[in-house]
Amino acid sequence: MLPSYTVEDLKIRRVTVEDALPIRHKVLWPNLPLDAARVDEDDVGLHYGAFYRGWLVGVASLYLGDGGARLRKFAVLPEYRGHGIGTLMVEELLECAGALGAQEFWCDARETAVPFYQRFGLKVDGDPFLKRDLRYVRMSTPLRPDLFIR
Repeated sequence: MLPSYTVEDLKIRRVTVEDALPIRHKVLWPNLPLDAARVDEDDVGLHYGAFYRGWLVGVASLYLGDGGARLRKFAVLPEYRGHGIGTLMVEELLECAGALGAQEFWCDARETAVPFYQRFGLKVDGDPFLKRDLRYVRMSTPLRPDLFIR
């Protein structure tokens, strides 16, 4: 079990896609080849990592386009879940998206994760669909870039 942590213990910062791939693969698609954890837009994405006492324990990527910021490949190692790391990451990415001028923050969420994203104001936006035999829904929330410091 992860002990309680302080701000000094947990840091969110930019990482490379190569840094993010092992955690993406382990958490999201462990039974598929490593390349299944890549997306075509990785070379233009903004990749973030959550570091607990210096160890990379969570990753997420933002992809900007058409006035919005798309969250993809969000993964926290199982042994570090339930301690607010994912919450801190989403809060940080919402802030980053707004500061970068995005007017909308959105993701394709696994249906099991809908309640998690609802805590940040995201709403289901459309019908469920399948990706690799898992059910997803599009979720989104408007952003007001003028409220974020640039």
